[in-house]
Amino acid sequence: MDNNIRKISFFDEFTCLGGQCEETCCFGWQILVDDKALMKYRSVKGFLGLRLKSAFVFKDEPVLNLREKKCPFHTRNGLCELQQKLGEAYQPEVCRIYPRYWRNYGPFTEIWLDLSCIRAAELFLIHQDSFSMAEPGPKALLATDKGQAEALARMVREGNNDDFSFLDQLEQSRREILSQMDTLALAGDCREVDHYYHRLLDYAIEAQNACIHGQKELPDPPLFEKRSKVTSILNEDRSRQEETAADMDSRQNASDASGTGDRYKAYDASGMGDRYKAYDASGTGDRETAPHILPTYPCFPFSAALFHKLISSDFYSERLEKRSPFLYRLCRFYYDTLGHLSETERQNALNRLIHDFFSEGPCPIAKYLHYHQMGIYREYLNIFEDYSFLPWILKGITDVNMILLLDLLYWQEHKTLSWKDQAHIIASYER
Repeated sequence: MDNNIRKISFFDEFTCLGGQCEETCCFGWQILVDDKALMKYRSVKGFLGLRLKSAFVFKDEPVLNLREKKCPFHTRNGLCELQQKLGEAYQPEVCRIYPRYWRNYGPFTEIWLDLSCIRAAELFLIHQDSFSMAEPGPKALLATDKGQAEALARMVREGNNDDFSFLDQLEQSRREILSQMDTLALAGDCREVDHYYHRLLDYAIEAQNACIHGQKELPDPPLFEKRSKVTSILNEDRSRQEETAADMDSRQNASDASGTGDRYKAYDASGMGDRYKAYDASGTGDRETAPHILPTYPCFPFSAALFHKLISSDFYSERLEKRSPFLYRLCRFYYDTLGHLSETERQNALNRLIHDFFSEGPCPIAKYLHYHQMGIYREYLNIFEDYSFLPWILKGITDVNMILLLDLLYWQEHKTLSWKDQAHIIASYER
């Protein structure tokens, strides 16, 4: 089978920032070392060779930087000592390839820049209203640098689903959702985004149930339907978000009593938690009633109660302080300004902050929809292997809201939010 190669349109613009990077990939991550690099390290003589041999911990695979602090070969000038003294070939493979990554679906392969790299996040922001997946041709024409060439050489398919008619349907639904978000971005209204996100969740439930029932055709994704001629955020009716804490708690308790829980709880690492099932325990939910099962919390922006739950979960922890001091400080600022308030006070404060941010701040609503589009490009086709519509759709909506919250906090604290600040927030969160 021919394998066509697609890549994100700003892929070739990437160059590493090196010592100028504010969110270096040499800090906060464990670094897996491939067998070829390990063999090379064993041949290095002298003091550097001794340091190399003592720097690894052998678990399932040899690992550098086990405690997730700074890589022992990250120099004061922000560069790699191994590359400086031994050459690029002596860097671990993951260091040479990052932030390039790929996914082979069988008929085609898509390659990206991981937004956990601050330069990749900057490129996304620069091209946020014009990026796409390009199909430039055979692999040989893509190998414009060593890292890209290595990535292409390792494009082995990981999954085993051969139902390519299902993949075709997923591609079509992805295109339709992305197109609707383009239209939605032009509207620039939180109400419209919230309404569409609810419909998108309903679609995810219907598509999930279509798979469960063995239907060959997926339902059509929702269309963006303008609910009001008034689209300015300044004229938004905020009565929906000014619910009291008692109202939110009572709805949560009713939801918990029904066994459905909060559909926005932090998703587990696999993205497959049972907590997301909108159908009954037997897995045969009624697609006609499924959209009414889930509680009707706001989808964009999330309620203050839900933001508080997400921040107070495993997100804000000692591990975060070690891996991303930048995000940890933002979370600390959240607790200093909003976290100590009552539910009602927190919601009212968040309403005011959101209103001021979109009327005075540097980020239009469209920026968050474009970020969501990037996530759909990267993650939606994962459904081809796991058939899990709802977790992936829910994850995208949660990610968008978390980026919004972090932007709000940074803007409130610093009274400014440059595009470089936005890239720093995206890269830190993506990590």
